[in-house]
Order: sequence, then structure tokens, then C-alpha cells
Amino acid sequence: MMKVNWNLYFCSIFLIAGGATGYVAISQKISGSASSTPAILIATAITTALAVTLAAIWIAQNMGARYILLAKGSFLFTASAFMIGIGSPIFFVIPPTSWLGACTIAAITTTAILNSVKSYRYYKSISIDSRKEILNTIKGNRIDLEEFSRFFLDYPPTVVTKLSPKIGVPIAISGLVCMVLGLSLYKVYPVFSVVAWGVPTLLVPAFLLPVLTQALVQQSLLAKIEKQIGQRLTAKVPSQTPE
Repeated sequence: MMKVNWNLYFCSIFLIAGGATGYVAISQKISGSASSTPAILIATAITTALAVTLAAIWIAQNMGARYILLAKGSFLFTASAFMIGIGSPIFFVIPPTSWLGACTIAAITTTAILNSVKSYRYYKSISIDSRKEILNTIKGNRIDLEEFSRFFLDYPPTVVTKLSPKIGVPIAISGLVCMVLGLSLYKVYPVFSVVAWGVPTLLVPAFLLPVLTQALVQQSLLAKIEKQIGQRLTAKVPSQTPE
């Protein structure tokens, strides 16, 4: 696996900036007032901080294989940030202090936590059960990241994994329908529209986070291997042959 191209970095920054801009613009439309300077400054600060952090990760790819995996997985993080940015303005309509707002936050947070815990256990068991095969992807201090990543390709179990397709598919379709209705009915039913569109939007990151826990397990595993061999792992590029 080669280093992650900078094109993906710029796509990630575009998503982060889009999420921040979307938050400010949608909040202004919902609240009916001009965007406040603090909100714009906070959105700009978050975008800048994430841009600098991601740039550091991209540059650090030259330092070892772990950073290549971090760069590769960061796109899902930025996609989650984008969805949170454009979905969170619903709390201007259903404030967190209201029962509906509190229930919405609790449901989304609980889903995200349960999904993350289940997926962490899943990927952790893979790293333990397949440890011997994983070690075979390493020659000297070079690791074949393509072979290594194959052990973590499957989407992990989530809170809806055990649902029958007869239930799961209608739920997914209902979420998409709500998002479409929410976007088209704002002028007629503004409260329903914002909630119908915002809740499914905020639930998307709750099902992207499980994949992000993969990065935690991978980083932990590679850190242990590096400690074991006493040197930093570098990525084997396709043209390289083991020495």
C-alpha cells in the first residue's frame, strides 16, 4: 500500500469546511437571525485545527506505516464531521433542554457508544485470533499494509446487525424518506422538516464510528509489534521484495 495521496486530504478538508459552513448557514436559516460572529469564529477555528492535524498526519506518513493507516481512515472521520455539522442545527428547533432534544441526543449517543463498543470487541478479537497470520505480513521492519488491511475489511456488528432484513431494510428506507421529506417540506412544516431531516443525518456518524474503531485496534496492534521488534514499521511498497 502506497502513501495516501494528498488529493484525499483536500477532499477531507472540503468535507470539514462544508460541514462548518453548512452548520452556520442552516442555523441562520432555522433561527431566522444573522449568523453570529462567535459561531463563525468557532467554525473557522475547528476547521483550521482539523486541517492542521490532518496535514501533520499526511506529512508523518514518511515516518511509518501507522500514519499511512491513520491517513487512510481519516476520511471517514471527516465524513462524520460533515454529517454532524449539517445535522446539529436541528437543536435550534428542538433544544437539548427540551424532552425531545434530550431524547434525540440520548438515542444518538447511545447508538454511537454501543456500535463503537461492539465493533472494538470485534476488531480486537480479529487481531488476537489472526495474530500469527498478521505477523506473516511483516518482513524485517516492513509490513505489507494491503495484506494487513484484509484482516479488517468486514463491516463490524452494530446494534441493528441482528435485525431481520424485513425490519432493517424498511428502517433504512424510512430514514431516507424522512430526509427527503425534511428537505422538501420546510416551508410547510418547519419543525417536522428539520427533525425528519436532522435525526437520520446525525445517525449516520453513529454507524461510521464503528469503522473508525478499526483504526484504534490497528494502531494498538502495530504499536505492540513495533515494541516487540524494537523498531518502527515501514510500509512495503508493491515493487519492493523482502530482503
